[in-house]
Amino acid sequence: RASLLHRLHEERTDSYRLLTPGEGIDGVTIDRYGDALFVQTFRDALVGDEGDSVGATDEATVCASLVALAELTASHLGLDRVPHIVLSHRGRSIASRGAPDSTYGSLQARLCETVGDEHASELVREQGLLFESSLCAGRDPGIYLDFRSGRRWVREEVRARVAQGRHADVL
Repeated sequence: RASLLHRLHEERTDSYRLLTPGEGIDGVTIDRYGDALFVQTFRDALVGDEGDSVGATDEATVCASLVALAELTASHLGLDRVPHIVLSHRGRSIASRGAPDSTYGSLQARLCETVGDEHASELVREQGLLFESSLCAGRDPGIYLDFRSGRRWVREEVRARVAQGRHADVL
């Protein structure tokens, strides 16, 4: 993965997947969007639902683990500061995942106290182009990393058409 990260940084890209479900925790992805880490769960929640008997220790442990991950990411990537963390649960068990009183709402609030605001708009770079991604707990990031190849194709197609003196409208 080091060579991929090097190539992405060389092309001035700071939004990419850091962890897929097969590499770590089943049903969890971690993406970098500029100065933020976007943690999505797709099956089970990181902590129990409102009806479960989840103690503060469980939430504190998950929070500490996510903060440690953010610190490790900052160190490994040479970032100036620890990225803030935004949570999104896309699976079962938490019906009110965006509500402030939900388990994830409580965990997100704890993370915000530790590493920063969950509602910050992030300017992210991909191949030197700036995109704004409004990262918000419980929502999609707004720029989908798996569409990168399509955006790359459009960019190359427009360049080729302009170089040939053709109309650059490819859409």
